[in-house]
Amino acid sequence: MSAHSYYRSDYPCGRSWYRTVKCKAVYLLTSTTGLILILHRGNAGTHLGILHYQAGILFGILAIWHLCGRMKILQ
Repeated sequence: MSAHSYYRSDYPCGRSWYRTVKCKAVYLLTSTTGLILILHRGNAGTHLGILHYQAGILFGILAIWHLCGRMKILQ
């Protein structure tokens, strides 16, 4: 049994791939807005702050969802 065969047998044709892509996209959005908020001097705007806050909460939810899916594979 190869190192990746258990992964392919439990998740056919990219089911977990969508979770990973969503996590990466939201992480990138959260990181980008966070850096803009840190680097921007003066009033950074509340809209960007709210977007960063919502993206952070969404990233947390997606990360927990992804982790739960990975724990099923590891057991």
